[in-house]
Amino acid sequence: MPELVGVGFRVAVPDLRGRGLSDKPSDLASYKVHHLIGDVASIIAALGDEKVTLVGHD
Repeated sequence: MPELVGVGFRVAVPDLRGRGLSDKPSDLASYKVHHLIGDVASIIAALGDEKVTLVGHD
């Protein structure tokens, strides 16, 4: 992350649903891809960005 910031990127590191300290819904349907995509889209919108470079790992 410091390297990305160092070359001018804005970096956001969300704690996504089911991971880390975020909510962990017991209903497995809550983890369907469309919900996870919606979570990321909501974060991008909340940050006020229209164009992003999305990087992730599992």
